[in-house]
Amino acid sequence: MKVRRSLRIPEILLIFAVVSVWSFSGCSSGVTGPVSGEKICPPCPCQENSSSGDADNQYFYRTIPSTIVDRGTGGGIGYYTSLAFDSNDYPHISYYDLSNGDLRYASLEPGEGGKNRWRVEIVDQIGDVGSYSSLVLTPGNLPRISYRDETEGKLKLASYDGTSWHTEILDADGNNGMGSSLALDPNGYLYVSYIKAGTYDLRFLTYTPTGSTAETVTRGLGQSVSFATSLALDPQGVPFITYYNSLLGDLMLAYRDPLIMQWISLAVDDSEDDVGRYNSLVIDSYGSLHICYQNDTRGELWYAKYDPDRGVWTRDTVDTEGSSGAYCRIALSSRENPIISYFEEANGDLKVALKSYDRWQIYRYDTAGITGLWTSIAVNSQGAMGLAYRSQNPDALRFRYAPTQ
Repeated sequence: MKVRRSLRIPEILLIFAVVSVWSFSGCSSGVTGPVSGEKICPPCPCQENSSSGDADNQYFYRTIPSTIVDRGTGGGIGYYTSLAFDSNDYPHISYYDLSNGDLRYASLEPGEGGKNRWRVEIVDQIGDVGSYSSLVLTPGNLPRISYRDETEGKLKLASYDGTSWHTEILDADGNNGMGSSLALDPNGYLYVSYIKAGTYDLRFLTYTPTGSTAETVTRGLGQSVSFATSLALDPQGVPFITYYNSLLGDLMLAYRDPLIMQWISLAVDDSEDDVGRYNSLVIDSYGSLHICYQNDTRGELWYAKYDPDRGVWTRDTVDTEGSSGAYCRIALSSRENPIISYFEEANGDLKVALKSYDRWQIYRYDTAGITGLWTSIAVNSQGAMGLAYRSQNPDALRFRYAPTQ
């Protein structure tokens, strides 16, 4: 029988500790107010280099102090964050304001005197909206956000046309939209994976200029306390989805076989432990799958990779310290090494794991109070890593840059 570890997120204050700090002139953590959330911080020129670094120093990487993007007013800003960089390497973030039930969006924009500022806006505030937000940017740097309307129980899409936001219901069939994950293909078509309430079916939706079609991938996942799906397209455009089957306590993978045009579902990890409640998927240019997930029984961060050429799965135990792995999100460095952001429960810290030279290196990137919840990670064209995440002390959405090597 599988055993689930109870996840606790205590509201405690911890002592702030920063391992070496890398400062940029003109980068400030000051904030002009909770409404605008404006910050000054230039794009980061950090790049991954070929050096393996100091193998004995797990804090080898230097990091830039975080900025507060948006301050909460009632204890609930920065849930369900989703981060993306545009073609000019400016970060964009979608997230949920739990206190007010709003979908919010923040983007770093050029300011006067070469100082860039965060622009924060409310995208949708009709009812309780914005949970499970997932963001992609079009080739023209226009944001698209999938999210759930809790009031109506529907999957929705928010689109910006360069002037204003437009919202629409994507799937009107029953109560759905939990755990949404959004992907964009080269043709501009959108794809969404999500969970339907009640039946807890895994669903997949295709959105094109002529309309949208939704289909059931697999039925009856069981009632889960964390509806996490993660969608990615391989180099041929084949959709892959990681998800959690709470009936079995397994991390699962579904993909649509391009030969028979049917969905195939298989277990990535069906060990005796309860695994996969938090999961995230990315696919590299060779078609290899990289998955981070939490072993909930052990409170550990795990990683799985599938090599399509050899048809082989490999798995790593990444971090066993301090009940790690919650809210894990994965990205690839400029050298296509996996990078994972996640939360350590014991100390309430934001952590990052990077695999390089066949070994994992673990770093604490924020230790001020309870911080690092609802992490999202992305890498820009210069090889710099961006992290968006929620802190509880103070209640805020935060962003920081960090080099990947």
